[in-house]
Amino acid sequence: QPVTLHRPAAARMCGNWGLLCLAEFAAQARRRGEAFPEGLEALLRDVLAVVEMRGAQAGGLLAMMGGSCSEVPRSGAGVEAVRVRAMKPKRGNLGREIFGSLRRSLRARAALRPRLWCRPPPGAVLAQGHSRFGTSSAPAVLETHPHQWSPPAGLPVWFRDPEAGWARRAATVSLTVTHNGDFDAWRPYRDTMVGVGDLGLWLDRVLGVRHGALGDSPKIAGVLELLACQGNWLHAVRLAYHLHVACHVEQASGWMPLGEDGPPTVPDRATLRAWAGVLDAHFARMVGNCFPDPPAVDDDDWLEGFITEAAARLGALSSLQRWVPKGKIMVFVRAAVFAFRDNDLVASCTTFLRRAEGTFGMTVTSTVYPQTVVLAAKGQPMSVGFGGVSPSGVPSVAIWCSEPSTFQALAEKAQAGVRARLDLDDSVGEVLQLSVRQTGGQGAAENGFVVQLREDSAEGAACLEAIGLCFGTAEDAEGSWAPKLLTAELFRSRLVWLASGPTDRDAAPGGPAAAAGKRGLLARDVVARDLAQLPAVLHDIDLCWSDPQSLNRASADHFAELLLQRLQAKATLAPHSREVDLLVIGIENSLWLAQQFCADLSLMFPGIDAVALSSNVALGLLQSGPGQVHPFNFVYSSSNFRVSSGTVALVVSHSGTTYPTVWAARLLRAHTSHVFSLASSFDCLLTVSIGQAPGQPF
Repeated sequence: QPVTLHRPAAARMCGNWGLLCLAEFAAQARRRGEAFPEGLEALLRDVLAVVEMRGAQAGGLLAMMGGSCSEVPRSGAGVEAVRVRAMKPKRGNLGREIFGSLRRSLRARAALRPRLWCRPPPGAVLAQGHSRFGTSSAPAVLETHPHQWSPPAGLPVWFRDPEAGWARRAATVSLTVTHNGDFDAWRPYRDTMVGVGDLGLWLDRVLGVRHGALGDSPKIAGVLELLACQGNWLHAVRLAYHLHVACHVEQASGWMPLGEDGPPTVPDRATLRAWAGVLDAHFARMVGNCFPDPPAVDDDDWLEGFITEAAARLGALSSLQRWVPKGKIMVFVRAAVFAFRDNDLVASCTTFLRRAEGTFGMTVTSTVYPQTVVLAAKGQPMSVGFGGVSPSGVPSVAIWCSEPSTFQALAEKAQAGVRARLDLDDSVGEVLQLSVRQTGGQGAAENGFVVQLREDSAEGAACLEAIGLCFGTAEDAEGSWAPKLLTAELFRSRLVWLASGPTDRDAAPGGPAAAAGKRGLLARDVVARDLAQLPAVLHDIDLCWSDPQSLNRASADHFAELLLQRLQAKATLAPHSREVDLLVIGIENSLWLAQQFCADLSLMFPGIDAVALSSNVALGLLQSGPGQVHPFNFVYSSSNFRVSSGTVALVVSHSGTTYPTVWAARLLRAHTSHVFSLASSFDCLLTVSIGQAPGQPF
């Protein structure tokens, strides 16, 4: 089959990880004098111990404590937001570097503001982490996640509460992103797709801040900083001008090709402040006139009246007349008003992904919403686990990462053990927002629901609220994109429940001490730690294969039966048939293992036609769609290579999340029902993608 022009997901070995938990963890930690909650640090170390295999050269963490769980923060409710990034020393420990830097930064802040630090924070604790290899850019601190385009800035922000109405508060505004995957291009205008190189130069001018990083991920932070402007008139008018008045990226450089030289031809910050000041003052008057009832910004008549009056006030400004044509003033004001009302983190992430080319596993946070995180997956894995379940059935902590097998390692934790996980739909794209709220119920946000792991869960004093959007391919009556909302019932039906079985660790060479080394990142020399753990790991493998009731034994028996059936059926096939009996796919080390296995199997059973292929080659042979080109320089092609319904396929991936391998496995299911996987765990992304239905023998 020909290969499609739509490039399959690349094997970017990076890892997102982090957690969001309720406020009592931080309050107790402050009373104990801890810079960062010790229990949460232990959880994150366990997460990083697994995710580090996806990236170990560099990493970082953003920790946010404080804020408010209500829609309108209390006056003076401060947010402690600390970002640290670190490089891993040779044979060193990345986790030790990251958390050591975090503790030093928090202690320095505590020394500068001891009174503020002693006050228990009223909000949640949020940790947003990432570890990486130097794939898209060098493993330097500037290229290391979490990424921010602009430094934190103090700005007036309007907050909307369904009951208390609108309130303006001074807030520290900073948006942070972690990302694994490839960001190739973004479409700021209907017919203009801009590559990341020119996009970075455009963002330098549009945002008024130059960012020296060469990688693609910082550009995501810049685009989202442009889009996320709910409650912020300054950022709303900036978005309205650059995306609704301007018509091309080169307009920001005087209609010359974008480059680092030359002055920007965009409204400066003083001009934007003048425009925002007019809208802010007009909105404040409208809020005052509507007291005690909040203004009905969702009412079309009220909104049109506000837009008309605001356009008349702005039209008198000479600075607006210079930059905005008279015929576009209403377009400009309407875009600014809707962005001010609607562009929260979920809407901004959705807009970004709909216009972006590439693969994305993302987390997005903002100091404006210190109790909220948005997770997104499109072409890259992202899972979130829920643990620390209270008697009411409401989880007290959400832990996310790019490696689903992480949650199995956390299932045995006593206090905040992960009970269930949700895998975001990365095939079509999905966005999930998690927030800590003060009260339970139906959820404060529109289309939100309280995360409950049981249908009979009681409402709690504090809860996690979720909002989910699955992209899909559905369209509404007007042909526009129609998202599929995640409901509480659908959420519970998609949960993967975790269970941990007992393992005879004491019988392993080295005893419990060797097994204990698997938990966390305590060793200074991680290479020596890995070498010391080999006997225990090999012993666990021996125990599994010596048990005739184990999942491995059951799967292997069926695998052998199918191959023997293929041998017996050889007599019925055409003499020169190129129908493959066994297809084994993988990349890099997994491909080498596949090749050796096929070679050994062919020596033992010459009648079995076993083929080892790169996962990328398999994608080219199996995919079909519009805009195709034929694969070239491949050993096998559609003319001499055939996979039938009787072919046995074995998909090899150590991590279980190697994306070319996962996608090839999904495509193989359309050609044969005999797809087996060799991975590090039975519930990783690969095995879940090809797993059998409930009730099957194995």
